Amino acid sequence: MAKTKKKKKNNKAQQQPNYLAQTMDIALTIAVAAGMLYMGYRVVAGGVKIDQGFSEGSSTVTVPEETTEAAPEFQSVETANSVVHEGALILVNNYYALEEEGKNLVSLYDVKMEKESHSFSVRDGDLMVKQEMADSIIAMLDDFYEATYDDNILVISGYRTQEQQQSLYDQYENQEEGEETEQRAAKPGYSEHQTGYGVDLSLYDGSDYDGTGIYSWIDEHCAEYGMILRYPEGKTDQTEIMFEPWHYRYVGVPHASVIMDKGMCLEEYIDYVKEFSFEGEHLMVSDAAGKAYEIYYYPADSNQESTLVPLPTGAENYTIQGNNVDGFIITIETGEAADADPDESAADESSTEDEASSEAPAEESEAAPDAEEAAAENE
Repeated sequence: MAKTKKKKKNNKAQQQPNYLAQTMDIALTIAVAAGMLYMGYRVVAGGVKIDQGFSEGSSTVTVPEETTEAAPEFQSVETANSVVHEGALILVNNYYALEEEGKNLVSLYDVKMEKESHSFSVRDGDLMVKQEMADSIIAMLDDFYEATYDDNILVISGYRTQEQQQSLYDQYENQEEGEETEQRAAKPGYSEHQTGYGVDLSLYDGSDYDGTGIYSWIDEHCAEYGMILRYPEGKTDQTEIMFEPWHYRYVGVPHASVIMDKGMCLEEYIDYVKEFSFEGEHLMVSDAAGKAYEIYYYPADSNQESTLVPLPTGAENYTIQGNNVDGFIITIETGEAADADPDESAADESSTEDEASSEAPAEESEAAPDAEEAAAENE
């Protein structure tokens, strides 16, 4: 019996260590968990990680923050360097020759008839200009007629070929006058008229056009149609052409607005625009219609056949034109000017409709005078 009891006692002694081990495992687990809470951890509250006091020297796990790649500040347009010599802003004078002529010309008379315009006369059906110039001068002279009821204006000259310009230049060169030939007529290949963007005005009744009287309206408003007085008074030193109140040039609305407002000639404007680079300040312009524009200059890469012209990111309505000298002039239409007054615009439209509904005097014949009279062109 004693042996049996001793055996049972030994069994109890063998079971005791197992119970203690389990108890120690549980206690150790609780201690470790409490230690972790005590030592500190990162609590995420409201999406912000808050440090709960790790002791010096403790290590932390860094969670990388979500990053968004910054959008590029510009986009590039590969532009052939030949474009330097194209567009309505090309400077053609005694120093910068026209590279190409006779491209994309239309008959001013034909376009005028298509638009059913009867507010002025054209020398004949062979007078050619660029489409932009045709649209511009027709719109301007139609509005001039609405404002003055005068239809006496005659367009006597537009595009000239190399041969026509040579003939005119020789004519002035053979005349004995005090002024130099180049101030009366440009050298062949260096004439505005060979661009297709210039026209000369006269009067149907045979009088000379001098831009005075009711015709001062044209100088006051030509910029609204993208045109400038190409050879203004007091600018002969810059243009090397005498004052010509009859010669108008298409350059585009925003550029014409700056040129006429500042009293510049085209030579001065081409230099002025170079002050506005892509990297620096841009020329901000608003026209009479309330449209806003951003203008700057970018030089052509003379070491390549093309140039990567930078544009602001998101630019859509833009043009890249050459200056015929050394680079590009970029024009971006950015929307309506901040100071545009919609009420005023509406009032202007209403006023125009009222004027149009009023009775206008009967229109006179628009037939051009005898061709020999029309051939006496200036510049």
